[in-house]
Amino acid sequence: MADQVRRIGPLLVAIGVAIAGAAAPLGAVGGEQASDVDVKAAFLFNFAKFTNWPDLAGAAPIQLCVVGDEPIGSALAQLTRGQTIDQHPVVVRTGDVASPVPCHLLFLSSRVHDVAAVIDLRRALPILTVGDGDRFTAAGGMIQLFVESSRMRFAINVDAVQRAHLKISSRVLGLAKIVKDDHAQ
Repeated sequence: MADQVRRIGPLLVAIGVAIAGAAAPLGAVGGEQASDVDVKAAFLFNFAKFTNWPDLAGAAPIQLCVVGDEPIGSALAQLTRGQTIDQHPVVVRTGDVASPVPCHLLFLSSRVHDVAAVIDLRRALPILTVGDGDRFTAAGGMIQLFVESSRMRFAINVDAVQRAHLKISSRVLGLAKIVKDDHAQ
């Protein structure tokens, strides 16, 4: 465990502590300035670490996709370089919503147009959808990042998570603002 923490780096440790403490402050982290981009990338990696996907094959990679925000994609790629999650290598991909690349986690930036349609196309698939736009969870997205009192926080749409047959750790659920949508079946 100590070797794993050392490889992840001080930012991820700070974000892990922040998740354990319910939110990540924007600004100074461990004596260094953490940008909004770095904080979001660390949250994405931690969400992946605390999610179980059904039927994830042996050593298949866990694919983290970022759409609409190249800086977050780059920060996430740098953060996860050489990392594994439960023996699965982590692969980061950036692109657009039309990309046929399969994803386990799909981050949709607030810059993506018609997020609700993108989510609707993937609604029943085991893809953890994360976004930073207003009303992301109300549109059926699973995890919405938002800033409250200068801290990065997150809300989880438990209906959307259940529809996709994903399991998010109770440790993460206990720290989130829990929301439900009207898409539950």
